[in-house]
Amino acid sequence: MPGKDQVPPGIVDTSVLADLLGEGRSTDSSSPDSATYEVGYGKPPVHSRFVAGQRGGPGRPRGAKNRATLFREAFDTPRPVTIAGKRQRLTNQDIAYRQLATEATKGNLRAIALAEQIRSAVCGSDQVVETVVPPLTDAELAILRRRGE
Repeated sequence: MPGKDQVPPGIVDTSVLADLLGEGRSTDSSSPDSATYEVGYGKPPVHSRFVAGQRGGPGRPRGAKNRATLFREAFDTPRPVTIAGKRQRLTNQDIAYRQLATEATKGNLRAIALAEQIRSAVCGSDQVVETVVPPLTDAELAILRRRGE
């Protein structure tokens, strides 16, 4: 059997609970220097307050750029290139569009699909030219039927 001052295991000491809940503290003192300072709304613990004369958190460093700025700078930076034997300064975006157009004219289906998506997004649907394919002739249909058999 435990002594008078000891609490049996599994049972919470009510004096410890009273200290944790702040019971027994006087509420008349609002000075943080006081040993009976009550923590609550608008009264943060002294150890977690902002230090006088010190800036807040680290935040974003000065001069740091966001993703949009980095993307814009990467694609808007001019580079020297040789096109048809002539040196020119083109932006990376211009170079990328020219490479896409070259791949699309070679017949790369992904490049063609991407070029159409970009054209419709940039130019709008009223600027997109629709290609009209004439109907197949009877001779062409006969060739396709023979290959399918």
